[in-house]
Amino acid sequence: SKIILYGVIGIFIALILQSIAVMIESFFFGEVSPSENTQNIIQLILDTPAFIIATTIAGPIMEEFVFRRSILGIVGHYTNFWIGASVSSLLFALAHNDGHLLVYFFLGFFFSLLYRSTGRIWAPMI
Repeated sequence: SKIILYGVIGIFIALILQSIAVMIESFFFGEVSPSENTQNIIQLILDTPAFIIATTIAGPIMEEFVFRRSILGIVGHYTNFWIGASVSSLLFALAHNDGHLLVYFFLGFFFSLLYRSTGRIWAPMI
């Protein structure tokens, strides 16, 4: 139940962090365009509703295993949590490749903190 609670609260915190990151990007870079990734995913879901399974279940599971469990785990093991979280968050941001590096970095770092605070990968997956 703790994992579910952290996951659900994490959804709202992630939305707030995303808004803050977009405001920072807007302040430094002017008008910020919508996320191409998000627009493409929405269009895929509208075209093929079954694709929602991949975007809401398979995608988050895969991302958390790759970026938090694997990259954060390996880099953090050989350095420390903060370096591991920074490296995995940077790679998470670069993997999304849509010009919103700060947004994805903030989210990746938050998911790393969520993973660390619960000790379970399921909370950031939620």
